[in-house]
Parts: sequence; structure tokens; C-alpha cells
Amino acid sequence: MLKNLVIVVAGSTADIADARILAAEIERQGLRAWFLEDSARVGDSLLEAIENALHEAGAMVLVRTGGADYEPWSKIQQKAFQIKNRFADAFRIFVLPRGPAILEPTLLACSVLLPQDLEPKAAATFCVRSITDGLPASPSGGAIASNAVPLLASGIWTHANTFIHTYSQYADTVLSLARLDEYEAAAALYWKILYFSGYREQWHRRLELTEPLIALSKRNRDPLNAGMLLLKGLSYMFIETGRPRLAFRSIRAAHRLFQQCGNRRGQALCWDYVGEAYLQLADHAKAARAYDRAIEGLRGLERDQVILKKRFLLAANEDLRSKHREAELRVLHGEFSSICNYRTGLVAIEMARGFLARGGFPEALNQAHEAVLFFRDRTGMPRNLAKADEVLAQVRGRDARGISDSVTKEGPLRTWRQAAPCSGPRPGIRALEEPVAHVVTPMVLSV
Repeated sequence: MLKNLVIVVAGSTADIADARILAAEIERQGLRAWFLEDSARVGDSLLEAIENALHEAGAMVLVRTGGADYEPWSKIQQKAFQIKNRFADAFRIFVLPRGPAILEPTLLACSVLLPQDLEPKAAATFCVRSITDGLPASPSGGAIASNAVPLLASGIWTHANTFIHTYSQYADTVLSLARLDEYEAAAALYWKILYFSGYREQWHRRLELTEPLIALSKRNRDPLNAGMLLLKGLSYMFIETGRPRLAFRSIRAAHRLFQQCGNRRGQALCWDYVGEAYLQLADHAKAARAYDRAIEGLRGLERDQVILKKRFLLAANEDLRSKHREAELRVLHGEFSSICNYRTGLVAIEMARGFLARGGFPEALNQAHEAVLFFRDRTGMPRNLAKADEVLAQVRGRDARGISDSVTKEGPLRTWRQAAPCSGPRPGIRALEEPVAHVVTPMVLSV
């Protein structure tokens, strides 16, 4: 599976014994466990050790006791967890409370809260099964305070909730903090609400928030955050709204900042976004080569996710009637679902098209229904819901007329165009400056 390292954190010195038992049991059941007291060597930088572990980690188990003071290293691990959620995808966290543990709403919003009296070995078994078998790890948000902003990792399913309607007030707070030069507070709140901005399509507000924070990051000599703001804050928005020229410009600016601070991971992420931009332009050969560049520079879950995206790109562009296409899409459906990735629904759409092309109406209808329910009820992504609705209408229309050879005459029922062979030289960074054949609305970026 995609995840093979679990970080185990003891919330205080009183929790070290239970945390060590839990880590040992995770190892016994076939995954790797990283436990600070056992994994870091004397004299190592704690922050550096944790950062290195995060590169490979797919999950964290936090053993926490209410009322106990944090040790300095525990605070560092909490900060590292926030960084992982801020910048990386598909990261699970489990909380094993001991006593009346008081959990911050931001932590509870994206964690699985285990029973308080669960023994460490049983907790390890649950976590391992959840990770390896793809069991649901949905947020346990029952105790979130009404005025809290949930911290959402993009790999966690989003659900309809009251925060959608209060997004604007939090955006106003970010702007106010930025105007007051409260950099850390403004940046932290920005990343907490980012995914509402993306999934709910509040693009204008997203732009309004991101540009001043980029300038503030530069004034605070934080090129890493400025680069991430350009990449995840702006270029994603431009890609999704059909403005590839502005997306490439943002990616180039982010790449320069990552080069400036020597962040290889950031540079690799730029290639991932280049792939997404070329995918929107239906240039699948360049998209695949850009994904290859990203795969070379990424590690752990981020690398695995790009590999999956490339596999999806190649599978979706096979002949609709191909059995190999169907088999590969079934595998990808399970892989994306196991890491709570929204492409689960996109795979269902592609499977529906394949079944329809082969005359398998019941299977096509089931897959199209699954995609509609997924994007409508589980993730709330209106643009992808429109794609699913379109395919469902096509399936129903074919049923009304009867499946015939007209499938071949009318062409493939999919938005993907046939990809050119993915051979040839890889695109250099100058490829980001290639002109794109799209008319875009001019906009000046604060870069």
C-alpha cells in the first residue's frame, strides 16, 4: 500500500510507556513506526529528525493525557504535524486519549478519536487495519467548538458543515491580521481555511487573501511559504478556472522561490502542478513527462499520489472497450479511496464511460450514480458533480435509445483526448514559459 511509516507521539512523559508499546505493535504487524525516544540519536536536531520522518509518514498516532504539560519535543512534533497538514496530502492522524484529554478543535477536526480505555496493542491493530485495508478514517467532529476553524488536510473527505457559511468572516480575519503584519497568525489561519476556498469555488476571495500574504511572506523572509502560496494558493485556482497562462506564471515564480531557499520538494511539487496545467490543456504527453519530473523529486505519500495520477491519466486514455483499462481503473479506484482522494469519483466517471462503450448499461448506471453521490454528498465539489451529472445523463439517454453501433460513430464519451506517446525528452523548466493557445484575462500577480 501507499503508507508504510507511522509516527507515534507521546503527549507527555507519562505517555511514553504506552506510546512505546503501541509503536512496537505497529512494527510487529508489518508497518514501520517512528518513535522519537527510540528513533532519534543523541545530539540529533529534534526538528530535523521529525522533518525527515514526515517525508515518509502516512499517519500519526498521538497518545495524549489531559492536564499534562507538553515536553519541548512534543510541541515540536505538534508543529511538524501542522506543517504536514499545511503542505502535504493524504495524512491520517489517530488520537488515543488517556484520562480527560482536551483536544484542540483543529486537531479533532481531522483526526480519528479512539476510545479512551483502548489498550495500546488494540489501538495499534485498529490503526494498522485502517491504513492497510483502507478502512474509513473520517473526521470525528462531534466535539468541535462552534467558533472553531477545522484544520483540513486535502486528503480528507470534506463534508457539508457550518463553516462553509462562515468562511467569509475567517477570510476577513486573515486580511486584518495581514494588514497588522501579524504574519504567523495570518498564515496559519489562511492554510486552515484554504480547502474551503478551493472546494467551494470562492476564487475571488482566494485571490484577495493570497496576494497580500505572498507580499507579507517575502517581507518576513519566508520564501518557502511564499512559494507554497503561489503554488497551492494561486496556480491551483488558475488551473481550475481555465487560465493556464497565469498558472504557468505562478508556478515559475514559485519554482524560483524554492530554488532560492534550496527546497527540492517544493521544486518537485511545481512539476506536479505543471502536469495538472498541461492536463487541462489536454496535452497528455507533456502532462505525463511533468509528472515524471515530480516523481523524481518527491518522497513518500506525495510521490505515490503523483504516480497514481499518472497511472490514471494513462488508463483513462486507453480504448474505452479495453479490459486492461477497466482492470487498471478498478485498482486505481481502490487506491484513491484508501487515501481519501477525490479522484475516486473521477475514476467512477471513467469506468461508467467504459461500461457504456461496451454496452454494459447496468454497470455504467451504477458507476455514474456512485460518482454523482460521491461529489454531491461526500465531498461537495460542484465542478466535478457537473461532470458526473453529464455522464449520468449520457447513460440514461443511451438507455432510452438503446445501445447500438452509434457509440462508435459518435465517438468516445469522455472529456479525455487521446494522449500522444509519452516518449521523448523531458520538459525543462523553460517549458513553463511555452505559450499556450488560450485567451486569458490579464491579471497582475504580486510576485
